Amino acid sequence: MSVSRWLSDAASDHLRNQRLGAALDMWEAEDGPFTADELDAASRLLSCAVQRPASCELRMALVLDAGALIAIDRRDRVAGALLRVAQRQGVAVHTSASVLAQAWRDGARQASLARTLTGIDAIAIEQTSGRRVGELLAESGTSDILDGHVALLVEADDTVVTSDPEDIQRLLDARSVSATLARI
Repeated sequence: MSVSRWLSDAASDHLRNQRLGAALDMWEAEDGPFTADELDAASRLLSCAVQRPASCELRMALVLDAGALIAIDRRDRVAGALLRVAQRQGVAVHTSASVLAQAWRDGARQASLARTLTGIDAIAIEQTSGRRVGELLAESGTSDILDGHVALLVEADDTVVTSDPEDIQRLLDARSVSATLARI
């Protein structure tokens, strides 16, 4: 990767993180701040102490499936706390654009999800990844295209927030990728 590409990606990640922070600020203003217990539980799940951000060397990402997006839409406190900890630690948050299509129904009624999505990188399935998804589904003996794409977005040590950890684990096993699965 060239230096200019790396700088561009870093700037995009920084802007997404700021937008996610602003969305979570609104969430907390409307529903009350996340409690220390909520943040501590999210922090443990992400293997990072909130009180020690300088010692936290996170190189992972948070990857969201449709269940996680639905939880955000419903303003689930666990999902919100996970996002807040990730945002404070500068952890990138990703989802599949196809997963977004599965969770999106009515923008006028999904204001919380719409705001939060401004801080989440929604990655499209293109020709090469489409082929890789198909190959992964064949190898794992599964058939859910969206789960397959989510599994392709996951790198070693990432955390996947999912309503379907068994299927995601099966796909990750087929890829020999070790990740933390957080049931939402």
